[in-house]
Amino acid sequence: SRASHSGEDLELSATAKERFPFFTECKNHKTIKMPEWIRQVEAAKARANDARIPIVVFKLHGDGTAYVVLPFSDLLSVSKAA
Repeated sequence: SRASHSGEDLELSATAKERFPFFTECKNHKTIKMPEWIRQVEAAKARANDARIPIVVFKLHGDGTAYVVLPFSDLLSVSKAA
């Protein structure tokens, strides 16, 4: 479900947070504002004092395809662990 604007957009149980290593910001907009969204997820993650990897999940309004943006170094870390 959607959390408040100042926090994470996914409400996860403690067990889910252990298994899903991502702090998530979700967007459905007509235009991509990636720098703004990255700042938003980083700030929310810092306020929450959360060590998980920040990600932005987004899709363009009217398009069903969702995409994920995350720091490249974290992508490499996650892919090594898989």
